[in-house]
Amino acid sequence: AGVASVVFFTTRFQPETGAWITEQGARGGWFTARAQWLGAVFGDGDSPFADSPWRREKGALWDVGPHALSVLLP
Repeated sequence: AGVASVVFFTTRFQPETGAWITEQGARGGWFTARAQWLGAVFGDGDSPFADSPWRREKGALWDVGPHALSVLLP
């Protein structure tokens, strides 16, 4: 389709998150993980992306999943 896409992993690069990831690596990493992420995927809001087709068609997993994985799989 000739469309470019960018995902911003802002949480991944916060100092607290980076320190936590470094600490987990020093302890030998982890075997399992659980992520809890709150997002208003289908809610009305001021976001210019609120009505984007991929968000409406694919749902929350495609919306917040990459952000959670950016922390769990640095």
